[in-house]
Amino acid sequence: FFFHADAGIRDAQESRGLGDVYKRQQLKERIMKNLLKRGKPKSKLTYIVKGKSIFMLDPQPFETVELVIDDLKKDAEQRMAKSLDALANAFNKIRTGRAHSSLLNGISIDYYGVDTPLSQAASIVVEDSRTLSVTPWERSLIPEIEKAIMKSNLGLNPTTAGSVIRIPLPALTEETRKSYGKQAKSEAEGSRVSIRNIRRDVLSDVKDLLKEKEISEDEDRKAQEDIQKITDRFIASVDEALSVKEKDLMEI
Repeated sequence: FFFHADAGIRDAQESRGLGDVYKRQQLKERIMKNLLKRGKPKSKLTYIVKGKSIFMLDPQPFETVELVIDDLKKDAEQRMAKSLDALANAFNKIRTGRAHSSLLNGISIDYYGVDTPLSQAASIVVEDSRTLSVTPWERSLIPEIEKAIMKSNLGLNPTTAGSVIRIPLPALTEETRKSYGKQAKSEAEGSRVSIRNIRRDVLSDVKDLLKEKEISEDEDRKAQEDIQKITDRFIASVDEALSVKEKDLMEI
């Protein structure tokens, strides 16, 4: 439908006045701007100005608001998933008494002038419960890999035999276990805070829709409930990841 500035024509029963059109546009642009900052595509809602007429290319405007809410929920899930990925990476840097290849995930080397993850320059294998072996694609990389492992703050001392670098994992002392346990809890709490901040940001956008009367109080309540369920799911994933990490740390 369209609005004509001179005649004030309203060509759809549920349409609003010209001033409301601008308000709707500003609101959606503000929310879309927030989404764009987080890497989300712009809404399909489009306004075209021709002469004194404003054409809104949206045959069902209220469905577009629902799409905006869906985008906000998807945005929340994607950002919370990134927080969970960041936690997994942080946990990989906390050594346990058991060997696993992901322990070296955070290590990179200089590969012909390019900062390259170790896993992309060598084969990493678990030889036994306390030993990792690293076989570089190129033998000339051995000194660079050894140096990177020793500088990783993982408390590892690699030894090389031929073209294979072996990394024995010393048993953790009780004091070290407690220290790593505290570090794991701190990382998990940081992830929870990040997830809750994402929830706050998204709920703020939903409140803007309610304030501008784009959605009803029931729709606002439903959106809040959905976003809380998403938040609870990711918080539960953080708690589960911490539980697994703590169990690994206690393993002798």
